[in-house]
Amino acid sequence: MASPIQLGFLSDFSNLFLVILMFVLAYALLTKTKILGDNNAINAVAATMFAFLIVISPAARELIKIVTPAFTFFIFVVITIVILFMFVGVKSDSIVNAFKDPALYWFIIVVFILFLIYAGTAVYGEQIRGLTSTSEVQDSVVASAGRVVFHPKVLGGLLILSIIAFAIRYLVVEHS
Repeated sequence: MASPIQLGFLSDFSNLFLVILMFVLAYALLTKTKILGDNNAINAVAATMFAFLIVISPAARELIKIVTPAFTFFIFVVITIVILFMFVGVKSDSIVNAFKDPALYWFIIVVFILFLIYAGTAVYGEQIRGLTSTSEVQDSVVASAGRVVFHPKVLGGLLILSIIAFAIRYLVVEHS
């Protein structure tokens, strides 16, 4: 049965959408940070090269295809919450000040990093599992380093150290 909206053909254009997305993000980042200077042509060329490098890398394509829906949903939830607060009468100045609070934007950064870690494990999981396997077949420096870095005790220790670092920073920084 035919439906009035057939969107299956859009999957053929996924690489084009990916190039456009990566170009826009890279160009915005280069223009905002002025890493390459104020010349927009140089920023556009660098953003174009970055976008095409992402498209020719299958792992990077898969990583972005996993992260994009989750990040889009997260942005949708944040915008919905802001609209709900405005609907109940919270002034826009209060909302802007809330987003200027370091705790909120660190929370957003941590959530985005968690999205990236999830996508990274989905894309590179088999390679990481190969690094952490205890079989004697893989006896190289990379395999040994992988077994050390991805050991549960090391990862747990890093998590605890990062929590302690954020707690100390929160205790030391003066709050108004």
